[in-house]
Amino acid sequence: MFKSKYLHLLLSLMLLAGLVLASCGPQPTPEPTEEPAPAVEEAEPAEEEEADEYTPVIMMTRTGAEADALRAVAEAYEEATGKHVEVNEQGRAGYFDTLSTRLLAGLPDVDLVFFPSTYVGQFAEAGTLEPLDEYINLTDPEEFDAEDLLVTYGYKGSTYALPTDLSAHFLYYRSDLIPEPPQTWDEVMEIAPKWTQSLNPDSPTVYGAGFDALAPEEGPKIFYTGMWSRGGWIVDEEGNVGVNSEGAVAHGDMWRQMIDEGLISPETSNLGFGEIMEALGNGTIAMGTPYWNAAYGLILTSDMPEKDNIKITLAPGVKQEDGSIYRTPFQHGWTLVMNAASENKQEAWEFMAWATGKEGGMVHAKAGGTPARASVLGDPQFTETRPDFALMLESLKVAKAEPMVTYYDEMHEAMNVALARILNEGWEAQDALDEAAATIEELAANAP
Repeated sequence: MFKSKYLHLLLSLMLLAGLVLASCGPQPTPEPTEEPAPAVEEAEPAEEEEADEYTPVIMMTRTGAEADALRAVAEAYEEATGKHVEVNEQGRAGYFDTLSTRLLAGLPDVDLVFFPSTYVGQFAEAGTLEPLDEYINLTDPEEFDAEDLLVTYGYKGSTYALPTDLSAHFLYYRSDLIPEPPQTWDEVMEIAPKWTQSLNPDSPTVYGAGFDALAPEEGPKIFYTGMWSRGGWIVDEEGNVGVNSEGAVAHGDMWRQMIDEGLISPETSNLGFGEIMEALGNGTIAMGTPYWNAAYGLILTSDMPEKDNIKITLAPGVKQEDGSIYRTPFQHGWTLVMNAASENKQEAWEFMAWATGKEGGMVHAKAGGTPARASVLGDPQFTETRPDFALMLESLKVAKAEPMVTYYDEMHEAMNVALARILNEGWEAQDALDEAAATIEELAANAP
């Protein structure tokens, strides 16, 4: 598709060159007439020039449900505007390597990239992403409505990514066993033993709780939902590290207790998204604490025996002195970013704004996605078909993302090591998290 684009451009340039050479060559002398010859009309070339004004936007995405949803958005955009968007699908395996190569090499052959929010800092620092603030500011507020957009992702005060599909943590629970779901982590620890067979032989579930801690992606993200609600943090803007703060250690202690008492599977560090979904739907665990929003629709449309008993609510938190519950569920997203090397930035922005706007968000929602638009998540038409939307809207009001840092991979690995030591090696949470904090402090000190 890229070759055809450049071939078309080359042919256009050759045609233009031919016209220029023809106009510069010798011309036949017209016969004298009483009236001047009429001017030659150039209506057709003008029409060709107008037709060639629009250059299709090229968007790279990975194959699968995400590409299907974005293709639906691109088709709706073309129907609404007459402007075509080429969807360049890449295989899921090695997708990140492919986008990294393209962006870091400064290749202009892609305008927009389907991009994980966690890497915005690294690629923005490298100068490969186009800042979006100027485009947003110059767009009609009623057309884009930034206030309706629940989440954006930025770096050093600039916005670089707009989400097409969001993920956040809920609490999943067996409503037939737990009619009143826990609101706090303390309540989780009170309920879980009742539904753990090693502690209660009459329990229909093997474990009272479960979560996915599979490296490299899952563990730290699941941990942060609890850590943040207890007052811990990862690293702040001044480089202060909080993964070994009092709140972080308290949540690490809870994980260690859950393993020691058999409330969760001893294989927790090997469990991913699919395993926890099966454990809920097949009756192995009583709660997913916390677990990803995307699983709810999959469970409801499955043939798993407990699907009708699985309910969702806000992720647990910590009770405050005034009686309120402080919760901070984790959130991240797949986004669209603009290639800084793109030669078609204005058209790319117009599609980007539409795709992440209210119209595109509605198309994306109907295609199975979870857009970041409050108006879409709160639309009554989804009350029955997407019951997770209302909870997602409520969760995003208090949810939090990881810091956008240039050393994300190394930071994430340090946390994976610490959590594996708590879950698998019997380390005290304080010792494991102290080690992780030391690594992250060094990374933050040497960051640009």
